[in-house]
Amino acid sequence: MDTPVSLGLGNLALGLFVQSWRRSGQSAIEHLRSYVRPGGRSPHLDQCADDARCLLASGLAAEDLERLWCWSTGGNHLPSQEGLTGREWMSAVSEILAAYGRPAHMPHEVDAATAARVAHAVELFRPGPQHMDRCPMSTVDARRILRQLVDSGHAELAMRLFLTLSNASFSLVAPELRAEIAATSRDLGHPDHFLEEIDEP
Repeated sequence: MDTPVSLGLGNLALGLFVQSWRRSGQSAIEHLRSYVRPGGRSPHLDQCADDARCLLASGLAAEDLERLWCWSTGGNHLPSQEGLTGREWMSAVSEILAAYGRPAHMPHEVDAATAARVAHAVELFRPGPQHMDRCPMSTVDARRILRQLVDSGHAELAMRLFLTLSNASFSLVAPELRAEIAATSRDLGHPDHFLEEIDEP
Protein backbone atom coordinates (compact mmCIF):
# COMPACT_ATOMS: atom_id res chain seq x y z
CA MET A 1 0.00 0.00 0.00
CA ASP A 2 1.37 3.41 -0.92
CA THR A 3 0.64 6.35 1.36
CA PRO A 4 1.53 10.02 1.08
CA VAL A 5 4.15 11.56 3.34
CA SER A 6 2.50 12.44 6.63
CA LEU A 7 2.12 16.00 7.88
CA GLY A 8 1.45 15.08 11.46
CA LEU A 9 -1.14 12.31 11.63
CA GLY A 10 -3.58 13.27 8.89
CA ASN A 11 -2.41 11.83 5.58
CA LEU A 12 -0.93 8.74 7.18
CA ALA A 13 -4.11 8.05 9.13
CA LEU A 14 -6.22 8.46 6.01
CA GLY A 15 -3.88 6.29 3.95
CA LEU A 16 -3.50 3.42 6.40
CA PHE A 17 -6.75 3.34 8.29
CA VAL A 18 -9.57 5.02 6.41
CA GLN A 19 -9.01 4.15 2.75
CA SER A 20 -8.36 0.43 3.15
CA TRP A 21 -9.42 -0.89 6.53
CA ARG A 22 -13.14 -0.35 5.92
CA ARG A 23 -12.91 -2.61 2.85
CA SER A 24 -11.11 -5.29 4.86
CA GLY A 25 -13.94 -6.08 7.26
CA GLN A 26 -11.53 -5.59 10.18
CA SER A 27 -11.27 -2.99 12.89
CA ALA A 28 -8.63 -0.33 12.21
CA ILE A 29 -6.36 -1.82 14.89
CA GLU A 30 -6.73 -5.34 13.46
CA HIS A 31 -6.00 -4.00 10.00
CA LEU A 32 -2.85 -2.21 11.13
CA ARG A 33 -1.68 -5.34 12.97
CA SER A 34 -2.18 -7.46 9.83
CA TYR A 35 -0.53 -4.85 7.60
CA VAL A 36 2.82 -4.41 9.35
CA ARG A 37 5.58 -6.98 8.99
CA PRO A 38 8.23 -7.47 11.69
CA GLY A 39 11.58 -6.12 10.56
CA GLY A 40 10.00 -4.08 7.77
CA ARG A 41 10.94 -0.50 6.94
CA SER A 42 8.64 2.36 6.07
CA PRO A 43 9.15 6.08 6.74
CA HIS A 44 5.37 6.47 7.01
CA LEU A 45 5.04 3.86 9.76
CA ASP A 46 8.16 5.13 11.49
CA GLN A 47 6.67 8.63 11.60
CA CYS A 48 3.37 7.28 12.90
CA ALA A 49 5.22 5.40 15.66
CA ASP A 50 7.12 8.56 16.60
CA ASP A 51 3.93 10.62 16.64
CA ALA A 52 2.04 8.08 18.76
CA ARG A 53 4.84 7.98 21.33
CA CYS A 54 5.08 11.78 21.43
CA LEU A 55 1.35 12.12 21.95
CA LEU A 56 1.32 9.53 24.74
CA ALA A 57 4.29 11.25 26.43
CA SER A 58 2.74 14.69 26.11
CA GLY A 59 0.25 14.15 28.92
CA LEU A 60 -2.73 15.09 26.74
CA ALA A 61 -6.06 13.91 28.14
CA ALA A 62 -7.74 10.94 26.44
CA GLU A 63 -10.49 13.25 25.16
CA ASP A 64 -7.91 15.57 23.59
CA LEU A 65 -6.14 12.65 21.92
CA GLU A 66 -9.45 11.54 20.44
CA ARG A 67 -10.24 15.06 19.25
CA LEU A 68 -6.80 15.39 17.69
CA TRP A 69 -7.11 12.09 15.83
CA CYS A 70 -10.61 12.93 14.58
CA TRP A 71 -9.38 16.36 13.56
CA SER A 72 -6.32 15.08 11.69
CA THR A 73 -8.37 12.56 9.70
CA GLY A 74 -10.91 15.18 8.69
CA GLY A 75 -13.55 13.62 10.96
CA ASN A 76 -13.39 10.23 9.22
CA HIS A 77 -12.53 8.13 12.24
CA LEU A 78 -12.95 8.23 16.01
CA PRO A 79 -11.31 5.71 18.35
CA SER A 80 -14.59 5.59 20.29
CA GLN A 81 -16.22 4.05 17.20
CA GLU A 82 -14.20 0.96 18.10
CA GLY A 83 -14.85 1.18 21.83
CA LEU A 84 -11.44 2.71 22.61
CA THR A 85 -10.38 5.91 24.32
CA GLY A 86 -7.91 8.16 22.53
CA ARG A 87 -5.12 7.01 24.86
CA GLU A 88 -5.95 3.33 24.31
CA TRP A 89 -5.91 3.93 20.55
CA MET A 90 -2.50 5.63 20.60
CA SER A 91 -1.13 2.94 22.93
CA ALA A 92 -2.27 0.21 20.54
CA VAL A 93 -0.73 2.00 17.55
CA SER A 94 2.54 2.50 19.44
CA GLU A 95 2.63 -1.14 20.61
CA ILE A 96 1.96 -2.55 17.13
CA LEU A 97 4.55 -0.36 15.47
CA ALA A 98 7.14 -1.02 18.19
CA ALA A 99 6.81 -4.74 17.42
CA TYR A 100 7.18 -3.98 13.72
CA GLY A 101 10.70 -2.57 14.01
CA ARG A 102 12.95 0.14 15.36
CA PRO A 103 11.90 3.61 14.16
CA ALA A 104 14.24 5.20 11.61
CA HIS A 105 14.16 8.54 13.38
CA MET A 106 13.37 9.52 16.93
CA PRO A 107 11.43 12.69 17.80
CA HIS A 108 13.14 15.86 16.63
CA GLU A 109 15.09 17.83 19.25
CA VAL A 110 14.10 21.51 19.16
CA ASP A 111 16.07 24.31 20.83
CA ALA A 112 14.31 26.77 23.14
CA ALA A 113 14.34 29.64 20.64
CA THR A 114 12.71 27.55 17.89
CA ALA A 115 10.17 26.13 20.36
CA ALA A 116 9.25 29.71 21.27
CA ARG A 117 8.68 30.47 17.58
CA VAL A 118 6.41 27.43 17.30
CA ALA A 119 4.51 28.58 20.40
CA HIS A 120 4.04 31.97 18.71
CA ALA A 121 2.72 30.26 15.56
CA VAL A 122 0.25 28.26 17.67
CA GLU A 123 -1.26 31.51 18.95
CA LEU A 124 -2.11 32.37 15.32
CA PHE A 125 -3.87 29.04 14.78
CA ARG A 126 -7.24 29.02 13.05
CA PRO A 127 -8.56 25.53 12.19
CA GLY A 128 -9.54 25.01 8.58
CA PRO A 129 -13.32 24.96 8.08
CA GLN A 130 -13.35 21.40 6.72
CA HIS A 131 -11.89 20.16 10.00
CA MET A 132 -14.17 22.26 12.19
CA ASP A 133 -17.28 21.21 10.29
CA ARG A 134 -16.57 17.50 10.67
CA CYS A 135 -15.10 17.52 14.16
CA PRO A 136 -16.17 20.67 16.02
CA MET A 137 -13.62 22.04 18.45
CA SER A 138 -13.13 25.56 19.66
CA THR A 139 -10.09 27.51 18.52
CA VAL A 140 -9.22 27.96 22.21
CA ASP A 141 -9.12 24.17 22.68
CA ALA A 142 -7.09 23.73 19.49
CA ARG A 143 -4.49 26.23 20.62
CA ARG A 144 -4.40 24.72 24.12
CA ILE A 145 -3.69 21.23 22.73
CA LEU A 146 -0.97 22.43 20.37
CA ARG A 147 0.60 24.58 23.09
CA GLN A 148 0.63 21.60 25.46
CA LEU A 149 2.57 19.63 22.83
CA VAL A 150 5.11 22.47 22.60
CA ASP A 151 5.40 22.75 26.39
CA SER A 152 5.91 18.99 26.78
CA GLY A 153 8.89 19.06 24.41
CA HIS A 154 7.19 18.06 21.17
CA ALA A 155 7.36 21.33 19.23
CA GLU A 156 8.23 19.60 15.94
CA LEU A 157 5.06 17.50 16.04
CA ALA A 158 3.03 20.53 17.10
CA MET A 159 4.32 22.46 14.08
CA ARG A 160 3.48 19.66 11.64
CA LEU A 161 -0.03 19.43 13.09
CA PHE A 162 -0.33 23.22 12.95
CA LEU A 163 0.50 23.16 9.22
CA THR A 164 -1.84 20.26 8.50
CA LEU A 165 -4.84 21.44 10.45
CA SER A 166 -4.71 25.12 9.61
CA ASN A 167 -4.18 24.68 5.86
CA ALA A 168 -7.52 26.04 4.64
CA SER A 169 -7.33 29.19 6.74
CA PHE A 170 -3.61 29.94 6.53
CA SER A 171 -4.29 32.60 3.90
CA LEU A 172 -6.06 34.62 6.61
CA VAL A 173 -2.72 35.17 8.35
CA ALA A 174 -0.81 38.35 7.43
CA PRO A 175 1.87 37.82 4.72
CA GLU A 176 4.76 38.64 7.05
CA LEU A 177 3.52 36.03 9.54
CA ARG A 178 3.12 33.44 6.78
CA ALA A 179 6.80 34.01 5.93
CA GLU A 180 7.75 33.64 9.61
CA ILE A 181 5.82 30.39 9.96
CA ALA A 182 7.35 29.03 6.74
CA ALA A 183 10.85 29.89 8.00
CA THR A 184 10.18 28.14 11.32
CA SER A 185 8.96 25.04 9.49
CA ARG A 186 12.11 24.94 7.36
CA ASP A 187 14.31 25.43 10.43
CA LEU A 188 12.67 22.31 11.87
CA GLY A 189 13.84 20.39 8.81
CA HIS A 190 10.49 20.17 7.04
CA PRO A 191 10.82 20.00 3.24
CA ASP A 192 9.21 22.75 1.18
CA HIS A 193 6.39 20.47 0.03
CA PHE A 194 5.01 20.51 3.59
CA LEU A 195 4.06 24.11 2.95
CA GLU A 196 2.39 23.26 -0.37
CA GLU A 197 -0.52 21.90 1.68
CA ILE A 198 -1.31 25.48 2.66
CA ASP A 199 -3.56 27.56 0.44
CA GLU A 200 -1.99 30.72 -0.90
CA PRO A 201 -4.13 33.88 -0.68
